[in-house]
Amino acid sequence: MKDIERLTNILLSLNNRVNPKDFDEADRGFLAAISCKDIALAQQNLLATGLAPDQLWRIWTQNNRILPDPAAKLRAELPANHILQRVLAEHEMILCFIADLDEVTNKIHNMGFASSTNSDIRKLAHIATHLLYSEQHHEREEQIIFPQLRKKGYHRLLKVINDQHRQISQKYSELKDLVWLIDSINFDDFKSQLQELVAYLVIALRIHIFVEANIVFPLALEVINDSRIWQKMKETCDQIGYCGYDAR
Repeated sequence: MKDIERLTNILLSLNNRVNPKDFDEADRGFLAAISCKDIALAQQNLLATGLAPDQLWRIWTQNNRILPDPAAKLRAELPANHILQRVLAEHEMILCFIADLDEVTNKIHNMGFASSTNSDIRKLAHIATHLLYSEQHHEREEQIIFPQLRKKGYHRLLKVINDQHRQISQKYSELKDLVWLIDSINFDDFKSQLQELVAYLVIALRIHIFVEANIVFPLALEVINDSRIWQKMKETCDQIGYCGYDAR
C-alpha cells in the first residue's frame, strides 16, 4: 500500500506541474521498479478522486522521461501465449492505423480537390475499413474479459471503458459514411468534417488504449488469478479470431 500511495502522490505532483528534474535518484529507482499492479491501483485512485482519463494520459505522455512504460512492463510480465499479449498487439495495430489516419488527413487537408479515385482517398477508405473491423476487439473485451472484472466489483471503471467504446464506435461509423460521400459533397465540407472526426479519434483512441493497458488489464491480471479462467477466455477468443489476423 505504501508504494501505491507514493506513486499516487508522485502523479499528483506531476499533475500540479512539479518539474521532473526535482525528483531524486531514489524516486527514479522507485518508478523503474514499481509493478504493473501498483501502477494500475495508483491510477485508479486518481480516477476515483475525479481526475479525468485524458488528464491522467497527459501526465504520463508529458513525463515519459521519468515515468515507466506500463504497457511494456505488462508485456514483460505475461507469458508469450497469454490472451492479453494478443490484445496488446491489437492495440499496437490500432495505434498504427491512427497514425496513418492522422498523416493522410493532413495530406488531404492541403488538397484543392480530390475524388474517390485519388490514392490518398483510397488509403483513407482502407484505414476506415480496418478501424471498423477493430470493433471485434471491443466486443471481445466487453463479452469475454470485462465480465470477469465486473464480478470483482470494477463496475465504475468498466463504465468509463464501455462509454469510450460506444463513442469511438460512433465515430468509426461516421468516418466510414463520410468517406463514401467523397464524390457527392463539397470538398471543403468533406475536409472540415474529416478533420473534426480524426482530431477526435486520434486523441480518444490514444487515451482509451492508455487506460486499458495501464489500468484495466493489470487489474484483470491481478484479480483473475485462476489460470483456467484465462485459458478458457483465450480458447473462446481463438475461436472468434482477432483483429487483422487469425490466431488459428
